Amino acid sequence: MKAHDVYNVAKALTEEEFYKLFYMVQEDINMSKRSKKKPIITEEQALNYLIKNVFSKIK
Repeated sequence: MKAHDVYNVAKALTEEEFYKLFYMVQEDINMSKRSKKKPIITEEQALNYLIKNVFSKIK
């Protein structure tokens, strides 16, 4: 289904139903923006790696 098709169907809705649809779509968009990506490693893991591999005296 194309966005243009959905738009035409949405225009045919009553005003009340159109606003319901609008808020549902808006909520879906906001939910996707809120999701944060999980860091690859934690700060503690990064510090441990640096101490072990970069600042070690034995090379």
